[in-house]
Amino acid sequence: MLQDQVSVALSSIRLHQQVVEKTVLHERSVQERQATAARMEALSVLSGGVAHDLNNVLGPMVALPDVILEDLAHLAPESLPALTDICDDMRSIKGASLRAAQTIKDLLTLGRERRVGTDPLDLNALVADCLTFETLGFMPDELTDVEIFHLLCEEPLVVRAAEAHLVRAITNLVRNGLEALDGPGKICVTTRSVDLTVPLLGYEAVAPGSYAVVTVSDTGRGIDPAGLVRVFEPFFSSKRIRQTSGSGLGLAVVHGVVKEHDGYLDVTSQPGHGTTFSLYFPRIHVALEAAHRTSSLPRGRAKVLVIDDEPTQLRTASRVLGQLGYQIDTLRSGVAACEVFAACAAERAPYTIGRAACESPYDLLIVDMALNEDDDGLSVIERVRTLFPGQRALIASGNAPPERAEAAISQGLGWLAKPYTSGALARAVEAALKQESA
Repeated sequence: MLQDQVSVALSSIRLHQQVVEKTVLHERSVQERQATAARMEALSVLSGGVAHDLNNVLGPMVALPDVILEDLAHLAPESLPALTDICDDMRSIKGASLRAAQTIKDLLTLGRERRVGTDPLDLNALVADCLTFETLGFMPDELTDVEIFHLLCEEPLVVRAAEAHLVRAITNLVRNGLEALDGPGKICVTTRSVDLTVPLLGYEAVAPGSYAVVTVSDTGRGIDPAGLVRVFEPFFSSKRIRQTSGSGLGLAVVHGVVKEHDGYLDVTSQPGHGTTFSLYFPRIHVALEAAHRTSSLPRGRAKVLVIDDEPTQLRTASRVLGQLGYQIDTLRSGVAACEVFAACAAERAPYTIGRAACESPYDLLIVDMALNEDDDGLSVIERVRTLFPGQRALIASGNAPPERAEAAISQGLGWLAKPYTSGALARAVEAALKQESA
């Protein structure tokens, strides 16, 4: 009896010790999560505070190299060999600026815990657009023997997503694969359709359903099991640091984007043989109109007013759109812009009695959201539309309060993220001008 009582007492002590150990581990885990959340909140505040200024600074470096290269291409053919170095320098400036802009966007994406506007998108077309110079401009110079290719599903893979965020997730995975290579290697991006009737157990359990899957595989050094557990943590990295290495936020952003779209992740890796990341996005079965995008930038003759409190942004937009044939006016104040429209409306008012409202003096407004005035860009557009209800407009912003961004999207306004490339600006203007009158 005594032996049984001692045995029960010892068992109770062991059980108590196990409970204590589990409680300590749980409390430590909670504290670590709270500390991580606090760091990410501080990161969000910091990134939001500096994004506006940094994006304005980067704007000319991202967009103007294309303008300069276009001007150089029209010089006399005999002078082109002497300009080769200048052209290479321009491309280097643009590539470095794109890397800096990518870091800022990663910070902003990671710090936002809110839903974004989504649209039906074809994952195949998205992947094809991702593998361009604008997204692969961060490729290390020493990796000259790297082959990057894609294998796309034959059928359309439509998902409901925010295009900019999905592009960022895919390009971050490609970038991660490039940084994992020490020499010749391959990066393969594939898309496929998967229908699961039972949960798929991998890095995390994928629930049954119909999915569009994008997979990014590399032939790099791989990740050991200990590192694989922490691979999506911010600032965690086991790769060798290069001049073109990112901020350490890339995979954390991928995780955030996938979860933002109700998706799942899987990752497999074998040290010395490469790594494969798979992103599972819920698939929707709707038909999309075929989108045809030409390699040349769209041109136009529309009259455009650009409103921004930053002179460098005004000059950048003027140079890009002016080269494409648009008639450009610029203003540094939303108040001044409203005065211009009010004066125009008053001047034309006697001629509109009994007829439809007079036409706006501009085909399109491009307005910065943060103007350092009482009225932000959205308020300026709303005031202009009280005078000219059909006014087309486009918001340009590197960072905006979520509620104002959502209000702009709900009004059907186009959104141009700073810093923008010349191609992004041209396509955004073309799309805004094609929209029905507001």
